Amino acid sequence: AARCAGMAAALGRPVPRSPPAPPAPVAPPALDEEDAVTYELVAACCVAESVSVAVLTALLPEAGEPSLRAVLRELARDEVVHARLGWAHLALAADRGRTAFLGPLLPDMLRDSADEDLFDAVDPAREDEGLLALGVLPHATKRALFLGALEEIVLPGLAGAGVDPSAARAWIAARRASATPPAR
Repeated sequence: AARCAGMAAALGRPVPRSPPAPPAPVAPPALDEEDAVTYELVAACCVAESVSVAVLTALLPEAGEPSLRAVLRELARDEVVHARLGWAHLALAADRGRTAFLGPLLPDMLRDSADEDLFDAVDPAREDEGLLALGVLPHATKRALFLGALEEIVLPGLAGAGVDPSAARAWIAARRASATPPAR
């Protein structure tokens, strides 16, 4: 966070320093403690961190500034560790037969891991390829990476652990159908 705040300040957008708010519970309240931990680790690590790795991997070759490349590499290493933690926990839960409950809950995880406006119409200014050099994905690229990571990495991994991905696939299909193409 400090490295990113320093980069923002160097670009003329200082970030106020304040302690982060305590995280809110992510898991549905009806889950028992063991399943709630699995839900939270899958949502945060298997879904969100795996998508983050895809985003950072796409940004790394585009980053021209050495300090940006260094921060992106640092973030990528961190995200890989977090993703591995989630996948390892999911494997343990699968060995105990405690993953099937996740299938119907996947759309909530996906919704919570997507930017609020990911499937909205895109302002052409957000499609500027020059954003890549600053470590920002153009909106359409971000959307494509999010969906690609889900379809190529996350959902096959979840299915391999005994999680039915059909509700997630339906959620993705509905988002694809409602997504507004970039304005030209």
